[in-house]
Amino acid sequence: MNPRAARPTFRTYLKVLKDPLILLVWGFAFAVLLWGSGVDVAIQLWLAANYDQEFNTAMRMLGVLGKGTTQVALCLLVGAVWASYGWLHGDINTRGVRRVLFTVPVFLLAGAINWILKWGIGRGRPKEFLWNGADPYVMNPFEMTAQWWSFPSGHSCSTFAIAVWLGLCFPRLRVIFWGVATVLSFSRFLALTPHYAGDVVAGAAVGAAVAWAVWNIRCVYVGVRHA
Repeated sequence: MNPRAARPTFRTYLKVLKDPLILLVWGFAFAVLLWGSGVDVAIQLWLAANYDQEFNTAMRMLGVLGKGTTQVALCLLVGAVWASYGWLHGDINTRGVRRVLFTVPVFLLAGAINWILKWGIGRGRPKEFLWNGADPYVMNPFEMTAQWWSFPSGHSCSTFAIAVWLGLCFPRLRVIFWGVATVLSFSRFLALTPHYAGDVVAGAAVGAAVAWAVWNIRCVYVGVRHA
């Protein structure tokens, strides 16, 4: 086939980015609805009124597992062990190992986009509302302090970016990856003060959309390369 005929056009890339963008828009719309309606603020008030130390500690421990750096380190370890096992047996699954290791650039891209959104939106974390009396509906954009980086959640963004990417790479394990991502993300608002529920939904939408977009672009590139 003529390489020029197979070269993807700008319209091709727009087409494969359409569904991830729709996911992002609907995810943000639901997150803003939770914020604007006061539902996620009410959840934090309920958690504060019914505070349980053991439950809160458990949610915070899950939150540690939900850190993107923790998950990326685990993916790197799995990739290294998988490659080493294959090398010892003379049969390295290069394709599978590459896909696991590619979680790193997906995580970095999603994290960068999410941080820009955090910085530009400037929603205060629940502790600013619960402990310092800040208005939960007031934004303080372009602040360089983490207490104003609540929306979207970085943990849920990185968790869903990695989980969606791995789910697309290994479809048989998709339910497991996405289920674990949901539990880890929910821990960020069920633990008192790290995030509101709307933050978690928005972060999950960003991470999932970025991973899906990268996957679709990769499919276009691989399809052209092998045409």
